[in-house]
Amino acid sequence: MSAEGLALAWPPWFAPTAADRQALATTLGLLVARGVLSEETATRLVADGFDIEDVPAERLLIAAEKQAAEERLARQPGTQTKATEQLAT
Repeated sequence: MSAEGLALAWPPWFAPTAADRQALATTLGLLVARGVLSEETATRLVADGFDIEDVPAERLLIAAEKQAAEERLARQPGTQTKATEQLAT
């Protein structure tokens, strides 16, 4: 077999620590915010570490939660900021 046809996939040696997971989440958040990575891809990248079995279902849940937050915010008098902007801060 040629070197081009050889591919190795090594499992992680140790489970990620809380700090590892936080660093990954922070990095992915920055990449998504800068438009370098989609939210879908970011969700796929953290799925195993956060026990997300169904990424498309998780994305639908996230969208529903964002919509509900925006609706709650819109019902508050004197509020004109989008809930997604509030959640990001």
